[in-house]
Amino acid sequence: RETKGGIGDMLSLSVALAALKQKTRCTITVECKGDQDGPRMQTLRRCEGVDRAVAESKEPPVHDVMVDLSEGASRGELAELRSTGRIKSCRAELYCKALQIDPPASLAARLRLTGADVGLARSAMRNAGLRKGFVALVMRSAEAYKDWSSESWAQLAGLLSERRVLFTRIGPDSDIDEQALGIGGFAALLARAGCVVSTDTLAMHLAGALGVPGVALFGPSDGRRIKYPSVASIQAGTPCSPCWRYAQTRCALIPAELDRSKCMEDLRPEQVCEAVVFQMEQARKARQAHAGASL
Repeated sequence: RETKGGIGDMLSLSVALAALKQKTRCTITVECKGDQDGPRMQTLRRCEGVDRAVAESKEPPVHDVMVDLSEGASRGELAELRSTGRIKSCRAELYCKALQIDPPASLAARLRLTGADVGLARSAMRNAGLRKGFVALVMRSAEAYKDWSSESWAQLAGLLSERRVLFTRIGPDSDIDEQALGIGGFAALLARAGCVVSTDTLAMHLAGALGVPGVALFGPSDGRRIKYPSVASIQAGTPCSPCWRYAQTRCALIPAELDRSKCMEDLRPEQVCEAVVFQMEQARKARQAHAGASL
């Protein structure tokens, strides 16, 4: 049972469940808060390691063993903070610890995408005039305090244009609205990207799960915890970053009426652009090496 956390947490949880399933050969049902067809449920149904996802109810599903994971990862984070002064483990590792199993070698979730998901992605690409290998600028995050400013996104877009890099903006009032695609369609779209740029949000976790090159921007949260091989993290250089503030608290360095974080404003578009170009070049070299090895 998992009744807390966002979609990124669901993906992290699925990593631990896949490891548990491989070890015990059990059948896994996840009981989760949310609508039966809500985004969390859509995500869980596409995760390897999850046989069934059901909405939380008064009567739990039939089971032999039931594990409540609602606070498991949070307790692990609190223990690490108390002992070391910072959280070192990623959520997938903390869920493994809560389940008393060893973390797998790969900490990226594995997704099952359907033909309908792929069809939605291809349609969105046609409408936006995209071809495979584009850069996805995912400008929306679930929490405003993790957002990068619209001015910074615009500057990054300008820098990519100067380098003749094909990109698309994803988010409200942009080239593509990911919410219209649903979780599966959005994941299938990102699977066709050459690089995904986002803040600490769902797109980063999907890029890691799909093995797509990514650049993730961090301020209040800690990019050192991200352990996806394909995703590079950029941590703000502000002395107080990461502060682990949440939506209910405000940044003391920003006027009270602005729901922003000073550290996110300190991230430079030039630095992000260089990281994007580097990630795409590394991916190109890896493809060439793979092609040469298969000859």
